[in-house]
Amino acid sequence: MTRLWVRVLCAASLAMLLSLVAPHELLAQIQQTEVAEGLESLSPEDRAALLELLGQAPVDATVTPRDTSTPELMRPRPEAGIKLPDVPGAEALEDSMAMEEILEDGPIPAFKDFLDEAETLEEELLPFGYELFRNVPTTFALATDIPVSPGYLIGPGDELHIRLYGKDKASMSPIVDRDGLIDFPELGPISVAGLRFSELREKLQKEVDERLIGTELSITMGRLRSIQVFVLGDVVQPGNYTLSGLSTLSHALFLSGGVSEIGSLRQIQLKRGGELIGQLDLYDMLIKGDSSGDLRLLPMDVLFVPPVGPRAGIRGEVKRPALYEIKAGLSAADLIDLAGGLEALAYRDRLLLERVEEGRRRAYDFPLDDAVNWKLQDGDLLRVFSVPERREDVVFLDGNVLHPGMRQFRDGMSLADLIGSAEQLLPESNFDYGLIERENPRTREAVYLSYNLGAALSGAAAADISLAPRDRVFVFHRGHFRETPKVIVTGEVRNAGDYEYREGMRALDLILAAGGLTHEAWTAKAELLSTEPVSKRVLGRLIDLDAVLASDPTENVLLNDLDTLKVHSIREIREPSYVEIIGEVHNKGRYPIFEGMRVSDLVFAGGNPTERAYLTKAELTRFTVVDGERRE
Repeated sequence: MTRLWVRVLCAASLAMLLSLVAPHELLAQIQQTEVAEGLESLSPEDRAALLELLGQAPVDATVTPRDTSTPELMRPRPEAGIKLPDVPGAEALEDSMAMEEILEDGPIPAFKDFLDEAETLEEELLPFGYELFRNVPTTFALATDIPVSPGYLIGPGDELHIRLYGKDKASMSPIVDRDGLIDFPELGPISVAGLRFSELREKLQKEVDERLIGTELSITMGRLRSIQVFVLGDVVQPGNYTLSGLSTLSHALFLSGGVSEIGSLRQIQLKRGGELIGQLDLYDMLIKGDSSGDLRLLPMDVLFVPPVGPRAGIRGEVKRPALYEIKAGLSAADLIDLAGGLEALAYRDRLLLERVEEGRRRAYDFPLDDAVNWKLQDGDLLRVFSVPERREDVVFLDGNVLHPGMRQFRDGMSLADLIGSAEQLLPESNFDYGLIERENPRTREAVYLSYNLGAALSGAAAADISLAPRDRVFVFHRGHFRETPKVIVTGEVRNAGDYEYREGMRALDLILAAGGLTHEAWTAKAELLSTEPVSKRVLGRLIDLDAVLASDPTENVLLNDLDTLKVHSIREIREPSYVEIIGEVHNKGRYPIFEGMRVSDLVFAGGNPTERAYLTKAELTRFTVVDGERRE
């Protein structure tokens, strides 16, 4: 082992020495050669021990060295922020992640944007009727206070209220015992079990008439017996339930939490003694309000809900789009009736039936009249489309009119017939140019026709263009093709800005529209900049604002489009009067002069003299303009 370390250290020392004098590439070759020769000279046991100390996997001598003449392609480096776990199989995991991303994204399909816009999301159809049991109460009151029908079967546990009046008077409340007998003191035990309530009345009345002459009988039902029934099959909580003797199939369903989502609503079976007594179709109750199938229950009856049968869906322009359980022989017309019928916008010329046949999805088109001939199968989906947005036998009037919108089209209809008269137009309508948008019957593209509105309304036959269905006629405002005429006022007015120009507008009108002058406005003169309509040259002139405010026609001039009125401030015209103090004062500078101002006021405004000020004398300099030519 010592010999091993000596060789390794010698090789390392030689590599360090050569690194000082040898180029980088030569150094790498020498290092590889020395290390390789050092490893080859070791025994297999020493070589494995050295590699283990260096943290390298042992070299399998049986493995053929890799051919580096055709190097392998390297995988791209993971993106920044992604670190694969340093565990065995991490490279395979990286490969699989890259492949999943490629398979998930895939190439961008042609017309992707068009397909995204054309795709419409449809709401999932829900099975019909199951919302009846969505909010079933946890407690369910037994039916004990409802009237007893004549067909009610008397059984053990029922209580009777019997009153005798006439020759004999008595009141009793016998209970039917387990043997089906009641104890009638005057008549003895009487068998009543299995009798209907109406039959019980007849039997007891006959017994009293024969054995108690001169006595009348009154019979009512008292407390009713409880019965036990089994609710089985696809219900939320199957089991054995105790109900009132007046309970029906629907009571037992609600008490068990209702039919589950995979249970049938149309084939709920009532079994008694192992035989099928009847079936309840909840669709009759939910859609037609027919409860004739809601049979009364007897002790030990079995209510069984089988799995749901074949279903067909309907979506679109129907009142109740949903999945419906269908029976044999049901047609597409019957499915529409189950869905509550068609909406007003339903398109009756084309229904679409989607069906799975022989493992393939197929589609069939047919009109509403043929719906009765299409028998439904499990998994069918019927689509009812809405009428197209395309309107027939109409024309449209848009733009600068009193009542824009759709109009009825009539054969031979023209522009004058559609517009009527100039009274139907709004002010500022363009009578020289209008536009008609018409649909090309072959390409369905829009083509445009221009017209002269004034000529069409004046009765010129050549200008009164004949219209076609779905034509859209545009009447333009005059300002649509040019900027709205305006005049501008700036400066010392309350609301400076642009104002709409009206024919005959004067300077005073513009000032009043801007809210009048401010108190700092200089009223002696104002600037009026006018733009010549043809040459677009800007010409300026001065006007007397005082005369304008007095409505003097010589100064209150007419305005034109794009005229600009500039009202100046008195601060721009008159330089403010001021006095100045310099020298030994604390705050030298200029100060506004006011009436009656004295030297002491100016000294006080200047912060008073400093300690170095010579207070015996001061110098006052005043300038006077002589003849407007010089200052002394």
